[in-house]
Amino acid sequence: MSNFFLPATFAEVLDLVHRSDVVSWSRDGKRLNLAIDDMAADRRAVVDVSCQHLTVDARELRGFDAEANRWTEYVGAPSRGKLANRRGEKSLLAWITAKANEVCHCPNPGHFTFYQPDKVDAPTPEL
Repeated sequence: MSNFFLPATFAEVLDLVHRSDVVSWSRDGKRLNLAIDDMAADRRAVVDVSCQHLTVDARELRGFDAEANRWTEYVGAPSRGKLANRRGEKSLLAWITAKANEVCHCPNPGHFTFYQPDKVDAPTPEL
């Protein structure tokens, strides 16, 4: 994950969603938060996507403390980028709506978080 790239399109964001261990959505600010874990390398990438402002922020963490169940430190400076345009946004929002229906039984909750169990403890491909 040290060569982490920022997604530049909504299609790349959706691809990243499919590889994420934890996905959170907030309807108010149209914000999508992703956590991609690579436990073997002791790294976590945290990506925040603002669909409203077309911005992407990313941060890497390391040093997972299993006893405290948290990551201990950030690695390097945060990265910030812009999404090129809104192409692909409808597909992302359709996926979010379908997942919200599945997880919350509600098509448009104010906020929801879910964990993708098949992704937990699986090595993350180089992003």
